[in-house]
Amino acid sequence: MEMETKDVIERKYEIKVVWPMVLLASLIVAGILTGFYCMLFENVSGATYIWTIIVFLLGGIGIGPGAHRYFCHRSYKTSRGVKVFMIICQQISGLKSLHSWCRIHRTHHKFSDTDRDPTNINRGFFFSFVGWLLIRRTPECKAEMNRIFMDDLKADSDLVFQFKYYPILYMTITLGLPIFIPYYFWNESILIGFGMNMFRYGLNIFQQFVGNSLLHMNGRKPYDKSFSAIDNALYNIITLGEGYHNFHHAFPFDYRSNELFEFSHLASLTNLYIDVMAALGLIYDRKFAPPHMIARRVARTGDRSHILSKLNSKDNTLWGYGDPDMHPDEKRDLEHVETSEKIVNLQSITAVIKKYRI
Repeated sequence: MEMETKDVIERKYEIKVVWPMVLLASLIVAGILTGFYCMLFENVSGATYIWTIIVFLLGGIGIGPGAHRYFCHRSYKTSRGVKVFMIICQQISGLKSLHSWCRIHRTHHKFSDTDRDPTNINRGFFFSFVGWLLIRRTPECKAEMNRIFMDDLKADSDLVFQFKYYPILYMTITLGLPIFIPYYFWNESILIGFGMNMFRYGLNIFQQFVGNSLLHMNGRKPYDKSFSAIDNALYNIITLGEGYHNFHHAFPFDYRSNELFEFSHLASLTNLYIDVMAALGLIYDRKFAPPHMIARRVARTGDRSHILSKLNSKDNTLWGYGDPDMHPDEKRDLEHVETSEKIVNLQSITAVIKKYRI
């Protein structure tokens, strides 16, 4: 393990800059700065602030419940109408087509923290935050992205449409409509409409990029300490409920972003949206890890920061062999060892007899 870590640190990556992406990123940053300028020095109307929040939340629905839980991880089922609504919301977020987004994210989960991971945190904070978009991927990563399962998404005609016409949809839905609506309906200036939409766009991007970077750095790992993914309450607020990232990597099929069960929607926009839509009968077959599955994972691979580890700590203490509190599985393992030991000892004795002809 030590050698693997050393190899990750010492590897010299071939850096090939993707200049069109650098240009696009620079233009987006300029747009975000325009938004700051408008809020500081222009008379932005209250209606525009409310509109900006609405568009940001719609983009958030497109990222969390949409691209992430539904299209990528298949955590629940829904009707075509709701699916199309989430495609539009994801298009508002402006974070690549759903086909591209899911291909990257599925590869990230399958090969997390390796050179096959598109947002590999071992290459540093900047790379995992935004650098992965600005430079060419490693050959290993490209190979796995081409191999990752995408048949379900390729068979979806609505996603094929979005992928085919993404540049047009980007200009109209991501950029155009959010600027035009304030201008047309309440006479907001084009400058303010543009600046506020770009500021909103920056927030949606930040929401995504925090998940790729900060949520793979220092923090608690109650479910699986082998992942770089962490749980962090502060980041949970910043990302609108995606801060329990160690939980998500341990149970990627779970529609929830945490295990708070009936209270989970209070800590996550994703959970709130899915639970409300389910209550309305628009979402069904929600998948989640049952308590016993979570408890087993915590005991097996967690870093002992989970409350279950503390509550059950005395359950793991024994006075010795024969303690009635010994887990049945452990008893069976020991019985197997005893049987194997007898066989080994018998074989050893036989070998000695043959060697010395006793």
